[in-house]
Formats: sequence, structure tokens, C-alpha cells
Amino acid sequence: MKIGLIIHTLDIPGGTQRQIIMLARELVKRGHEVKLFTFIYLPKISFPELTGGLSIIALDQKYSPFLARFFRLRFIGTFVHQWFESRRCRELALRMDPDFDILSPHDQMSMRVAYFYKKLIRDIPSAGLISDLFLANWSYADDPALRPPHRTFLQRLINWFRDEHLINKYLAAQEVIAVLNDRTAHIAGAFLHRWIKVVRPGVDIDDFPYIERQPIDKTKKIKLFSHNFFYIHRRYEDTLEAVAMLRDRGYDVDLTIVGNHSFKDTARAYYERLQGLVRKLHLEDRVTFRGEVSAEDLLKEHHKAQIFVNANHLQTWGIAPFEALSTGLPIVISNTIGASEVLTHGENALIFEALHPEEIAANIERLINEPDLYMRISKRGSEFARTKITWQRWADDFLRFFAEAKEIHDKKK
Repeated sequence: MKIGLIIHTLDIPGGTQRQIIMLARELVKRGHEVKLFTFIYLPKISFPELTGGLSIIALDQKYSPFLARFFRLRFIGTFVHQWFESRRCRELALRMDPDFDILSPHDQMSMRVAYFYKKLIRDIPSAGLISDLFLANWSYADDPALRPPHRTFLQRLINWFRDEHLINKYLAAQEVIAVLNDRTAHIAGAFLHRWIKVVRPGVDIDDFPYIERQPIDKTKKIKLFSHNFFYIHRRYEDTLEAVAMLRDRGYDVDLTIVGNHSFKDTARAYYERLQGLVRKLHLEDRVTFRGEVSAEDLLKEHHKAQIFVNANHLQTWGIAPFEALSTGLPIVISNTIGASEVLTHGENALIFEALHPEEIAANIERLINEPDLYMRISKRGSEFARTKITWQRWADDFLRFFAEAKEIHDKKK
């Protein structure tokens, strides 16, 4: 089968980028011909260790400086930007091979590319994936905990027309659409008025080998660890609050946070806000922001840490918790990330109610004071990640997904 994978950009080592690259690798291993199309590709940044041997074609068409001036204009700029994005999608579709058997766009912008391919080249099945649902009038950032944007009535009205256009034209061209967790499937189903499938990513277990852990010695420093790109839904502030609570209870805890905090303005602003909170809580000697690190150093951080903390709110999946589990590192995670849907509290993870720092502290305290619990989660969590959360299963799910798309497409004829 000849498969055309599409993603908006391959310019950061992010979760969505890893997902499509690993899918391409697994499909190639099984004998399929795969080509990956994108608007921007930075081969030295976006998983260069994984992309060898893959066929990746980038449009590399930059914004016109003349048109970009209009993007900043209120209301008018929105329409100019959308027009330009549709033009780029059309151009990328026209560069794609005419003999694909199926398309698989991996974000909403890529679904526009699939639409133009089906319209201008060949009407073939298309199976889309939405990692994060972003509509003009709704995204996870609208949650009250994440500083939702204020929209005027006119903005909401314009956004409604934009969303209707996106849903009824571009997303409707997908025979099937999948998301990464049950919560997003419910929300997307309500907005898109269709059944949404759930598929779940894997973890690179070979890159995160298991090491046998030992129960925590309370008389020594206790090492906590978090890892993720800096977005506001990471809720690192909740983890910082928990560290302060544990310190006040007499625990000698350190927190190391790894993740890129300079890749965009919002990330830098969030990082500065966290730095201010560290000073306010007097945690300067207990919290280390390491920024982005090499794969080798990332593994070292996993191996020297004793507890992994993920306070994300409304994250659609979460590869990082499973990377930690793979190494045998017990995890404390919120109940609003997709990963929590497949894990069991007290068995292979400790799961707390999101936005409650006191629950983070309480669960960390349990792992410190209950050696049997610590060792159970370490061993059973690693076994779960290494046997259930695999890229092989991810590819299996997509092949079934493709078969469903083809069946639906054939029925339309």
C-alpha cells in the first residue's frame, strides 16, 4: 500500500512530530511505501536520529512579507492569513504523488491538504488524526485554569463562521478521524457531529531502558523530575506548590524540570512566570530548570530521579509519563491527561485530581513513605509501558483505521 502522511511542520522534537515519524517507520518496516509531506522540515532538529531512510518532502514556502503585514490587522488579518494558508495547502497537495492508496493527515491544517488532494488529484480515502483539537471558538486553553481568551461578540461570530467552514469543508472530507483520548473524542464528536475513533501512541522503550529501583531513603535528598515542552497546560506551578508543601513538612526534596522554554514567545513568558513563582516560594535552592537537553542527558535524568511528576491539565496523551515508566521511574500524574485513561491508580501509577497541588504532595509523600507501593509501581508500571504502549500497536491501530476509511470511501461511490 502506498501511503501519504501529512503534518503541518517538522520543526521541533514534539509529540505530534514523533507520532507521525514513528508511524512512518513502522509502516515502512511492514513493506508499505510511505512518503511524509510537510510545510516546514528542519532535519537537524526534528528527531534526526529517527528520520533516516524516510522520504520527507517539504514545501518550504515562507510567508510573503507583503501579505504578512496584513496578518496583524484586526479581523481582516484573520481572513488574509486563512486565505494564504489554504493556498499553501493547495500547493503542497499538488506536489504529492498521484498514485497514493490512502492519505493520513496528522493535524487540522494537514486535513486541508488532504481535501485539496482529493479534489484536484484523486478522490482516495483519508484517515485523519487530531492530536489537539483547536477551533477558533474552542481549545483546551479556554479552560478557566488556563487563562482563557476574552472574545467579543463580533470575534465569536467571525470564529463561528471560520469553524463551520473548517468542519463542513476540510474535516468533512476525512472518511474517519481519530484522537488520542476518550475526553477529546467526546468533545470533538460534539463539535464535528460525527463518531470519533481513539488511537493511542507508543513509547521508545529501547531509548528508555529499565533499571531496578530501590525504595526512597528519607534521610537523603529526594529527587523529583518533570519533562515537557513549556506550554501553560503543563501546570508546572502546581508541582512547584507541591514542592513547597513537602519542604514545609520536613522533606528534603529537589525538582529538576527539563524542557524547551524558548521555542516561542508564550513559552518564554510562561518560563518567566514560573521563575517568579520559584522566588516567591523561596525554592531557588530546590528547583532546577535545565532547558532542552540531549537524549543522553535526558536518560541520565530519568535514571537518577526517584519520582516523575506530570501535573498537565487537559493534555491529550502524554508520552513523557510512559518514558518515565519504561525506565522503572514511578509516576504521579493528573487525571486529566490522556495517559491516565489507561493507567490504574495504585497499581502502575498514582493519579491525582488536576489543579490540586496538595494532592500532588500527598501522592509523592505516599511513595516516600510506602516502600512496597514504590516498588510495585516501579515494576508494574515499567512492564505496562514496555508491553502495552508500543509503536507496533500504534501502527496496528492505524492499519485498522485505514481499512475503515477505505470501507467508508467505497460505500460513498
